[in-house]
Amino acid sequence: MGYEGFESSEIFLDEQLCKCRTLQPIFLMVVLDSFPIRCVYCFLPVPFKKLNLDKKTIESIDKLSSTYKTVLDLSSDSKKHESLLVEQFKNINSKINLIGREAQKKINEFRRCYFHYTGDMSLHITDCPVCKKSLKLFKEGTFKLLKESPFGKNLLKKFKDIEIIFGPRICKDCSIITFP
Repeated sequence: MGYEGFESSEIFLDEQLCKCRTLQPIFLMVVLDSFPIRCVYCFLPVPFKKLNLDKKTIESIDKLSSTYKTVLDLSSDSKKHESLLVEQFKNINSKINLIGREAQKKINEFRRCYFHYTGDMSLHITDCPVCKKSLKLFKEGTFKLLKESPFGKNLLKKFKDIEIIFGPRICKDCSIITFP
């Protein structure tokens, strides 16, 4: 994909990108997306240019994306291979997660970055897959979008514990982030 492949997409308009003024923590997602890096506070994509990443770091993100595409292509060939994709995400030591965590560590040199761990994508993750400690609610990072959108404001009125329900959970020591 290369650096040109990221950010050249017109999927996101400028107003759909992170506009947080301070250097908020970010997280790296394993996705086929022009913007695999998101802001923990607003959940919007963070352009590479805003992070001043070096070529090696961008290449590590590219490697993650191409590995994900390969696994995705394999898994779409049959039901049998579909379980391969689930296993790749579930196992924190799988190739795709190890590549992702390595890319996250490189990004972390430029800005505080977490790796988005999805598990098997059906379970609520309560413990860090690396150190096995309980994940902590990242209260200061419950999506600004949720708080600012009419839909979100309505939810906040109805559910006082919305942050507990929808808030990201993190392991600061292992730089892991999950979402319910």
